[in-house]
Amino acid sequence: MEIIDLVYIIPLLLSLLLFSTYLFKTKEQTNPRAIKNKWVRYFPIYTVLFMSVGVMIISKYYEDKINRLETEELMLQSEINKSKIYNSIISDKLKRLEVLDSLINKNKDYKNLIEEIKKQEVIVGDKTDILKNIEQAIEDTENNIDYINSYNEIIDTPKEISKGYTYSGETNKIIFVCPVEKNSEYLNFGLKFKDEKIINDIACIYVTINERVDNNNYTHLYSQAFAPKTGINNFKIKNYLFKENTIMRVGYFLKSDFKKDEEYPYFHSVSCK
Repeated sequence: MEIIDLVYIIPLLLSLLLFSTYLFKTKEQTNPRAIKNKWVRYFPIYTVLFMSVGVMIISKYYEDKINRLETEELMLQSEINKSKIYNSIISDKLKRLEVLDSLINKNKDYKNLIEEIKKQEVIVGDKTDILKNIEQAIEDTENNIDYINSYNEIIDTPKEISKGYTYSGETNKIIFVCPVEKNSEYLNFGLKFKDEKIINDIACIYVTINERVDNNNYTHLYSQAFAPKTGINNFKIKNYLFKENTIMRVGYFLKSDFKKDEEYPYFHSVSCK
């Protein structure tokens, strides 16, 4: 039994308790027939009274719960909006997981609240406006989840890459266009595999940016592994390409190359300068 369901039982119990007390106190002053008449006469009135109180309690319960959820949603939305400005949700693995978890839990709370309200509508009356507001909140939350999930999942860099890798040359297995906006704080770009059957064989997509110091020396600026997916693979990373002499490589590693312990895995990639 849910806590809110007790609101139906409590008024009836209070009515019974009140009348039991009343009858007990007046039993010596009133004959049994009079007691019975009073019971019949006033019981419906007090029952309606306590049921009315119960309805008010339910309404207050929902009002408080909706206000709490709306406050939490506003705080979460503020965090999302702030994160969208700085793009930290997309580019930070832990932050992304935290926000996604909060959004998913928030949606569960909203859906549970809808079920509660629908069950109580027979008592508290039509709540169409409230239900519409909650359904809109669910839609907004799901849009935020879709927005975050539209970008590829950030994963830990496989240990096989940390020991080093070799370039296989420019691959022709992906469709990729280098980012154009090189002066922005973050880079948005995507890629697509020409033959998506290869995705099951891919260990990870890898993005790396290095700055050339001279012909033989480079400074590492950025690297990150991502989980591959079908369709368009979208990425948002901190922009280092505004620096001169930087090279970004985008590509993938095959699972089969990781099994060759005696060799460095091949980085199948394309480059941008």
